[in-house]
Amino acid sequence: MSIDATIPIPTYKPGCYFEFNTTLASHALATNDQKLVILAQRTTLPTVAERLTPVDVFSAEEAAVYFGRGSQAHRMAKAAIYANGSLQLAIVGLEDAAAGVAATGALVLSRAVTGTGQARLSVCGVTVATAVAIGDTVDVVMTALAKAINTRQELPLSASVEDIPAEGGPKATGKQITLTAPN
Repeated sequence: MSIDATIPIPTYKPGCYFEFNTTLASHALATNDQKLVILAQRTTLPTVAERLTPVDVFSAEEAAVYFGRGSQAHRMAKAAIYANGSLQLAIVGLEDAAAGVAATGALVLSRAVTGTGQARLSVCGVTVATAVAIGDTVDVVMTALAKAINTRQELPLSASVEDIPAEGGPKATGKQITLTAPN
């Protein structure tokens, strides 16, 4: 390959001049295919894909249909496709362990609303918000937040408002939002 470093005669303006010689360049498509197989849990709800069977997935929506919206398989497919849009993705859906217990957590609000605005909660990078007004009680705000969480089907959890279990006694000591994972 030779490089011609001469400046053409009619060029009178200063600047950077370059040229490409593409005569020896490849004319084929790129050949470094990116393939990924994800093994992840699907929801216990009826799903389209058979368990332990690889399924080619081309979009996050398709993963939601095959493995359940908000399932680990759906969320992992969404992240993989976002990171590499030309990825060849296959997912193997796994069942929950028979002896497994769904993870839970609790959220407690401690006082009534003192201003108008929003109560916000960040769940897995998704902001869930509900409107609040002066005088709203803790129970009203927690019920509204639980409802807002449950409307976001892409989240890997559900929410309910329950009594706080009393320590060492049968009497409840208030309300809490209980968060439960589907797997």
